[in-house]
Amino acid sequence: MTLMTIVILVILVVNLAWTFLLWHKFSRSNAKAIQSEWRLKRLEHQVDTLLQHLDIKESEDSGLELVKELVRSGMKVEAIRRFRQQTGAGLAEAKRRVEALEKEIR
Repeated sequence: MTLMTIVILVILVVNLAWTFLLWHKFSRSNAKAIQSEWRLKRLEHQVDTLLQHLDIKESEDSGLELVKELVRSGMKVEAIRRFRQQTGAGLAEAKRRVEALEKEIR
């Protein structure tokens, strides 16, 4: 075997190993995401069952009255912060929703 052949073989082996490691990592993350989604749906079902059993009606705007009041007062940053605390939304989603509330109110 020539030196060039050995170098090419080493490059191929390293490339295959790297590809396998990336595939393994991403397939595990995807499995974790699917498992988390399944667990979330199961928990939501359990909460819905408890609410129904206890005859509790969940309001669509539960907890958002303070956010609306902050928007009315012009405290947009605080409204976004409170929205994120109450809903668990990310910054971009909270900003979008608070701006939509702002347009709705005005």
